[in-house]
Amino acid sequence: MASVGGVSGVISLVVGFSSKTAATGKTKPDLLDLVLDRAVRLAAPLFIACLLVLVTLGTSRLLHLIAGLYEPGILDTETIGLGVPSDAWGHALILHHSPLLLLLKLTLSLVIFAGAMSIVININKFSLHSIYRNRLIRAYLGATRLQEYGVERRPNLFTGFDLSDNVQLHELVDSTGRVKKPFHILNMAINLVRGSNLAWQQRKAQSFTASPLFCGSWNLGYRRAKVYGANGRLHRAMTLGTAMAISGAAASPNMGYHSAPAVTFLLAFFNVRLGWWLGNPGPAGRHTFDQSCPRIAVRPLFAETFGLTDANNPYVYLSDGGHFENLGLYEMVLRRCHCIVVCDASCDSARSFLDLGGAIRKIRIDLGIDIDIPTDLLQVQPENRLSRAHYALGIIRYDQVDREASPGLLIYLKPSLTGNEPADVRQYASCHDEFPHEPTADQFFDESQFESYRSLGFHIAEKVFSQPLSKGTGQAEVLFEAFRSGRSS
Repeated sequence: MASVGGVSGVISLVVGFSSKTAATGKTKPDLLDLVLDRAVRLAAPLFIACLLVLVTLGTSRLLHLIAGLYEPGILDTETIGLGVPSDAWGHALILHHSPLLLLLKLTLSLVIFAGAMSIVININKFSLHSIYRNRLIRAYLGATRLQEYGVERRPNLFTGFDLSDNVQLHELVDSTGRVKKPFHILNMAINLVRGSNLAWQQRKAQSFTASPLFCGSWNLGYRRAKVYGANGRLHRAMTLGTAMAISGAAASPNMGYHSAPAVTFLLAFFNVRLGWWLGNPGPAGRHTFDQSCPRIAVRPLFAETFGLTDANNPYVYLSDGGHFENLGLYEMVLRRCHCIVVCDASCDSARSFLDLGGAIRKIRIDLGIDIDIPTDLLQVQPENRLSRAHYALGIIRYDQVDREASPGLLIYLKPSLTGNEPADVRQYASCHDEFPHEPTADQFFDESQFESYRSLGFHIAEKVFSQPLSKGTGQAEVLFEAFRSGRSS
């Protein structure tokens, strides 16, 4: 049981996050996709069954040890009279001779204890989220504060953390009410695994954003960032570090359209939870929107474990924005931004443009706005693994829904090789067939790998934004040239 359970558990947790499984929405899975999909569907229930068996065996052993505290002679006589084998007399004593009233009292005591602890324990803090958030704050916010602003850090000698590294979102607005640039919009997802909207049964999530001004969702409502999740105290409102960690909380029991019941149960059981519970910004959260966590943890934890999250409860479960839309394009179009730069760094060696296609589809369905963008120049040529361009230009048809509105420009950047990259980048690519689309599960870049991606990114940005267009006089090209001339002037 331990062997089978261990193997099936590894398959469930590792393959369940793989881009090869059908949960990612691929329309034409190959043989490997189908095998992995079937494997994860079978492995997760098998692991749960093995887990229950091991718990049962452990309970059996515990009963045996408890029964051994009594006088063996008396127990042997009683169990022989019951026809119970001598190695099972612990069960006979505990199970067959326990008064029903005693069992009810014990059960009630455990329920009361669990309810009391759920009031004391913060469901958000007792998870992996804090570990993840603290490392992000140290790696990015702390480094930025030290290098860009020259502020002396005073970190804890043991952890290396400085509480001043993290800032409140509303502190990015100065005393006059002006937002400091750049204006941060952090994308998250409200999980709707048990949502009532039948048209959203595939996406199982909706967009949620946090900014220095407001936090919320377009169809639920917004709350001021200064009071959202503040527990009535402004210094405890949502921080930039917390919002950043939620927006990257990829490993969560509820993962939008990636959610699968068995994997959901396992992740919650082992507390592999990077998501965050906050008050509903809509009418259902009129009494909870200023709470930093649910007052009682039992109901949210139960909903998280069995995939019962929706937007109708006083609290909502937030996770990685990619569980709804991975590029952040949806919220930019919602705000009618007229020049949007999207850097799609997802693992997409087959050039299926899964994230771009999903974003365009959701924008058209929800907002009624089409995005016309050709991607043929980004396709890889099989003979040399090269593309003909690093980017594509698209037209955002705001004029379809807004009277007298002008179309917007989408500049879509895709990690790609065209043959004119620096020599060290070409050398690295010649030794690594998957570059620049190596699996995102690789979180341990060595020096050569990190520098190759950095150099390629710099090369792409330089070519796209500083070199004149070689051809094309369409509407997108005209808007792009106007954008670049405006930047240069």
